[in-house]
Amino acid sequence: MGYVQRRVDEPLVPPRMFRDRNFVVARVLAFLSGTAISTATNFPPQYTQFTRGASSTKGGLPTCPRSGRVRCPRRYGTPSPTE
Repeated sequence: MGYVQRRVDEPLVPPRMFRDRNFVVARVLAFLSGTAISTATNFPPQYTQFTRGASSTKGGLPTCPRSGRVRCPRRYGTPSPTE
């Protein structure tokens, strides 16, 4: 992606922004936190299945409340600042 973005007329993220250390640190931290969240979401069901010998259904059921909070944040979560 970096190779292509340096050669187009209007890149998605201008390459000059990567000269700013704060921008680079923020992008790296965003990547690492996304990786951590993804791992924390996907690891427990697999752990339950592989080490405890549970079925796929029993391994995935504990993640249902999490997915409900993601899908219905206005109804069950904190109201947005514009409300």
